[in-house]
Amino acid sequence: MARRRTRRSANAAPELRREDIPPVEAVPVPEPIPALERAPEEASGLTVEHVLWAVVIAVAAFVRINDLAWTSLSDAEAALANAGLDLLRGGATAALGARPLFSALAGLAMAIFGASDASARIVSALAGIIPVALTYWLRPLLGRIGAIAAALVFTVSATFLTQSRTANGDMLAFAGIYAALVGITLWLQTRAPSRLYLAAAGVAIALVSSPIAYTALLIVGVFAALALVLRARRLVDVSNWERAFYMFRGMPGASRKVLAVFALVFAGGATAGLVNPGGLQAAANLAADWLGAWGGTPARPASFAFDVLVRYELLPLTFGLAGLFYMLARGDRLALFMAWWLSAALTFTTLSPERTPAVILLVLLPLVWVTGRVVDDLAHALGRSFSAANEGTFIMLGLITLGIIYINLAAYANDGTSSHLVVAAIGAAMLVLIALMTLFLAAYYEPASGTAGGHSGSALMLRVAPVWRDGFDRAYVIAGLLALVALASMQARAGLLLAFTQSDNPRELLVSSPATIDARTIAPVLAGLSNRWDGDPTTAPIVASAGIGPALRWYLRDFRTVRFVDGIIATADEPIVIVPATDTQPGFGVPYAAQKMRWRWLASDLPSGTGAYLRWMLFNGIRTVPPSYDIIVYVQQK
Repeated sequence: MARRRTRRSANAAPELRREDIPPVEAVPVPEPIPALERAPEEASGLTVEHVLWAVVIAVAAFVRINDLAWTSLSDAEAALANAGLDLLRGGATAALGARPLFSALAGLAMAIFGASDASARIVSALAGIIPVALTYWLRPLLGRIGAIAAALVFTVSATFLTQSRTANGDMLAFAGIYAALVGITLWLQTRAPSRLYLAAAGVAIALVSSPIAYTALLIVGVFAALALVLRARRLVDVSNWERAFYMFRGMPGASRKVLAVFALVFAGGATAGLVNPGGLQAAANLAADWLGAWGGTPARPASFAFDVLVRYELLPLTFGLAGLFYMLARGDRLALFMAWWLSAALTFTTLSPERTPAVILLVLLPLVWVTGRVVDDLAHALGRSFSAANEGTFIMLGLITLGIIYINLAAYANDGTSSHLVVAAIGAAMLVLIALMTLFLAAYYEPASGTAGGHSGSALMLRVAPVWRDGFDRAYVIAGLLALVALASMQARAGLLLAFTQSDNPRELLVSSPATIDARTIAPVLAGLSNRWDGDPTTAPIVASAGIGPALRWYLRDFRTVRFVDGIIATADEPIVIVPATDTQPGFGVPYAAQKMRWRWLASDLPSGTGAYLRWMLFNGIRTVPPSYDIIVYVQQK
């Protein structure tokens, strides 16, 4: 043993003494970069990203604000517009049954721009820009490309675009819900108190804007309760949330500040800055309306949400569901919350009798976020494996095939010739063949060895054994890109077409009892008659049936003497009488001239048949006139 110790000590390295270590020269520490400046390489990337975000937000603003007065206000829109106008004119109690924050902001818009259809809708349009802009802060969660993709889906989505161009409080409430989710997400990442203030303000805005806020609160509340139960049984890890909660409790005065922000925004939004104290009761009525909706009669079929997603939202539906399953398989925590939100929102939409387009906003939220994550992964995968000779060829073939399919489907919808369907079916088979070629061949071929970063002529070397994982990855990239191009084109077309040319078409699922263009012509016609009789366009006395709806009151807002009567008008002395065409018509002692007008469109189903359905989906080309609710305007002859 002694001999072994001697051998080890002889082979050991000599002991290093402190005085043998040479002195190290001090390295000067560079000065820190100022807060407002960035390193050159980082600044260039962020600048490009900022430009892209500016373009996306500008496009979102344009498609929401442009030509807001293209269609007349429906009865539901006019009810809120009338409440805002009453607030502006000093009748604060008239807005008691309305959505208080929207009515207050609509009244402010009318004070600035004047009372018009566009000013009644500008609040929703501006609220519709908020989710697009706030998605910028979700880049750590969705990825830089994914956040832009999600913002683009919000921009052109038919559901979001339609609700943003409709005078209601639903889009304003969704903007508040979205702000709350973004604020909580940022708080979990940064622990900055200002993020919680954003969340508190968002919740307050939602609660004074629309009943859908309570659906969102129920979704989040039940998820939190389930998470606590699973955490107690150690079935789920919520350590990140626990650390954030304990940190929040340790911040002095944090809870009081968050509650103060919530209370101030809630009270200020409900009362229009104390101008309308009755708005607090109106805000409480929103909760009663939400509860009362569960006992109402269903206005739409139980499949309403599914029908809307299939007709208008195929991009987030396809990519969102596929990405959600993939993220759940990987154990992604975000996927668990998104899956719960989606399933709960669909359940509430199906079970609740009041199936409004506003609830589809909540259904789409998780699908859009997951779609952004999928697109971000797809973009990075494409950047890693793309080559013009391999993926580029398959992508070009797929795009050409998609064009052939669309052209032939459009031709069949136009002339009904069955040969076009045959060509479209062949195109679909070609897509399947391209997918198989991508799967098998993309894994087999690689550039011939000995080439410097490329192919030697056209020489390719066939691999001896297929690398299936690489083949699936390449197939996923190519198939995903083709699906993204096809579905994004359909998504943009559906949203823009519905917003600018079909927003008053009762055959659209997202359009409910729209007013006709004739509704806006009644006021100028009656103003001309009043000016001819009395020398003033607003003094002619008018009596009208209240059963016609709030839209009539809105378009007669500038006349000084308007009397609305509940029930049937048997006779009247006013020179202008307006009644529904279906009511018993009044009798007059003096001659009156009658004019029948289409006032609002009634629900109309699509014609049956494959050709008619394709014609509608591709061109919205149904030539038949839908049924309408008509009114009769009686004018005294003078």
